[in-house]
Amino acid sequence: MAEQRQVPANRYDTLKALIESQAGKFAEVAPEYLNVKRITRLVLASVSRNQDVLACTPESVLLFCMKMCECGFEAIGPGGAWPVPFWNNKTNKQEVVFIPDYRGLLNQAVRFQMIRDYDAPQIVRAKDVFRVCHGLHPILEHEIQPMADRGEMIGAYIVYTKNSGERGFCYMSREEIVKIKNNSKAKSGPWAHKDWEERMWCKTVCRRAMNTFQGGSKRLDKIIKHDDDAVGVDFDATKQLPNIDSPGKHNIRKPKRGAEKEKPEAGPVEDVDRPGEAPASETSPPPASREPGADDDLEFNERMPER
Repeated sequence: MAEQRQVPANRYDTLKALIESQAGKFAEVAPEYLNVKRITRLVLASVSRNQDVLACTPESVLLFCMKMCECGFEAIGPGGAWPVPFWNNKTNKQEVVFIPDYRGLLNQAVRFQMIRDYDAPQIVRAKDVFRVCHGLHPILEHEIQPMADRGEMIGAYIVYTKNSGERGFCYMSREEIVKIKNNSKAKSGPWAHKDWEERMWCKTVCRRAMNTFQGGSKRLDKIIKHDDDAVGVDFDATKQLPNIDSPGKHNIRKPKRGAEKEKPEAGPVEDVDRPGEAPASETSPPPASREPGADDDLEFNERMPER
């Protein structure tokens, strides 16, 4: 367990005053639908509950707030972004790093009209009945025995509904996911936490799926860039051809197809940048002297944020 660092008694009050003084700058980069005051309250509540986040530099906490507003996230934790403490070996200081939650990535893809809807990401295990084919007529079929030992994890996938109503999916094999893990700054952090491994597999395949929609929304592109900067992985550079297992390797057979449940239409959204249209004007955040998590030697703080 990482050593608990001493926090000055007045650190919270100082940080609260600093964050509130920058509310105007947060509002400049936030989309219209975002309640900036609510975001600052959520950040301060998270800071007050976690001594490791409170021990981080005020500059990194301010940058976290700025990225929350810039990316349009309305939650801290599930469905939003995580304030994860890292120890910076270059500056010898602890900094909070902005890491989007995989549900936050998907929710924003829906909000910015890149997709209509999505299913929860799924883990594929060695004893599951699984088949995936790419090409002119993509196929993904997955059957499990809920009460049985399903074996080790061999892949993960996410299924989403396009705006046209068609279904699409992204599948990654164990080899592809492990490659991402081994090249990530977080390999000694969330990846190494026994309770987070499945979630990290889900996060990885959801992040890979976002490659399909890059260039369609400026805000979604910013979320993707912030996530890549934080984990130190370029998902475009690590992308490989789909790994299609041959029949029989994992007890593959073709199950019966069921009727697809119709998904409801998404409601109106804000801040939509569509391909082929002029992007909406946005105000960039004030330049930071240095962005934690981008180029520094960061060491993960073993105390995870409270969930």
